[in-house]
Amino acid sequence: MQQILDSSPHCARIWVPQKKGKFLFEAGQPMIALYLVRSGSFKSVMTSCDGRQQVVDYHVAGDLIGMEGLACRHHLTDVVALECSHVSVVDVRSLEHATHESPVLQRQIHSMLSHCSARARAVQFMLGSARADERIARFVLELFERHQHIMLQADILTLSLSRDDIGSYLGLRLETVSRILSEFHDEKLLEVHRRNLRMINHSGLQSLLSGCAPHEQRAHAARLPLHADSNMPIEAM
Repeated sequence: MQQILDSSPHCARIWVPQKKGKFLFEAGQPMIALYLVRSGSFKSVMTSCDGRQQVVDYHVAGDLIGMEGLACRHHLTDVVALECSHVSVVDVRSLEHATHESPVLQRQIHSMLSHCSARARAVQFMLGSARADERIARFVLELFERHQHIMLQADILTLSLSRDDIGSYLGLRLETVSRILSEFHDEKLLEVHRRNLRMINHSGLQSLLSGCAPHEQRAHAARLPLHADSNMPIEAM
């Protein structure tokens, strides 16, 4: 997708800088453009009527931000830069004209929409049925997969999402996220140092998703307490 947009006259070549903490756009604003992430990362946040917030997605280099608003023509979430980042602006009307002229671009747009829908369903399933360790293992594996094309070293990455943001995204308490990451470190699945992660045992993390991990690696899931706050999801099944 990035290569196709780069070859299109409808995608600005200029890299627009975004400071950490700056809103790329806010929920309710008219959607006149999509944003191709060139560097850095962003989070999408939804806010309820009573002010509660939840991280519902995150975006890294190569992602196209804002597609969920194509149907209703306004943005559905707040998108905030997690670090110093850069985006290119893609004018929506120009892009729509371009898709009529380029079947390849049209197929790519449809493919990306389908991928976003499938990913949203996978996240919904995870939040509804997965244990806390499964959620974090899946999140870490996806992070490494999505960062592969921009990582200098294939087994090392730096988290731009805080542990609090990760908990919000996965429906877990901050303390649970920190504790399970520490357990992954102790079990030599990951090397964790503050926001730096190094993959040690990919197959071990993958086994947590298949339900075939050794009992001692999963025992903590059965010991997780239920949330006292009824507004928060249950951490463990």
